[in-house]
Order: sequence, then C-alpha cells, then structure tokens
Amino acid sequence: MRFEITEVHVVDIPDDECREMEDPIEEIKDNAPWFISQYGSDGWCEEVSQLGGPF
Repeated sequence: MRFEITEVHVVDIPDDECREMEDPIEEIKDNAPWFISQYGSDGWCEEVSQLGGPF
C-alpha cells in the first residue's frame, strides 16, 4: 500500500545566511532536506493519507 505522509519541520537558520540569499523562501523550499539536516529541526507528522484502494 502507498501512503502520503505530510511532515512539518521547524529549522533555525542563521540571520546572516538568510540575508545572503536572493530569495530565502524559494532557496529553502528548493533545498529543504539540506536545511533540515544542516540546522536540525523540531519535526512531527501532520497528516497521513492512504493512496489507492482499500485496506
């Protein structure tokens, strides 16, 4: 079975690094796994949905 898992991660990126980015939101979105691994995070599962047929 396939499931879609939606997670939320809160990362604390240093201000000086964000100021160096041309578009911080887009850069973080495009490289989210790297930012999560680099700066650690609080994370939790927001939602789980089954994809496809019944159990």
